[in-house]
Amino acid sequence: MTIARRPTIPFAQWKLAVDLKATRKLQNQAGMPAFGCACDVCADWKKLYKKIIPGQMSEQLNRIGVDQQHPTDIYAFMESENDRAIRVLFHFIGKILSGPGAQTFCNKVHGQIMNYVPQGYENFFSIMVLPANQSFETAPRRSDGSHDQVVCIDMRLMYSLPQ
Repeated sequence: MTIARRPTIPFAQWKLAVDLKATRKLQNQAGMPAFGCACDVCADWKKLYKKIIPGQMSEQLNRIGVDQQHPTDIYAFMESENDRAIRVLFHFIGKILSGPGAQTFCNKVHGQIMNYVPQGYENFFSIMVLPANQSFETAPRRSDGSHDQVVCIDMRLMYSLPQ
């Protein structure tokens, strides 16, 4: 299958080829965990995502064609009185041309672990990019029902809760 791609889109430490038309069709798909969700985490995300995602990172996500207001999945994995740590997943159609692998060896556990790459922003912010078929998370499907060339952007980040 030949897909129309932008030549190369830089995204953090990765270089990606993206089919923008197919990516737009993939966004905000019914049946995905965050679709239509109104929980506190999803409601806060819709109000605050422009403040949570650093400007340059947001611009790169826009170039890839993901709908930042509607992630595929989002959930909190830690919360304190003032802060919330969340995992946010987006998907696009395309290919990873270069960048860090999705797994790395960890001596502490004597095995492979997920390779979230720190982004160096003020708040905790790390990213992993991998083919959806290598992820254990739910991924949207193409119009033909396949996961062919579906790529996952998996972010973990922390932000201050609204007061």
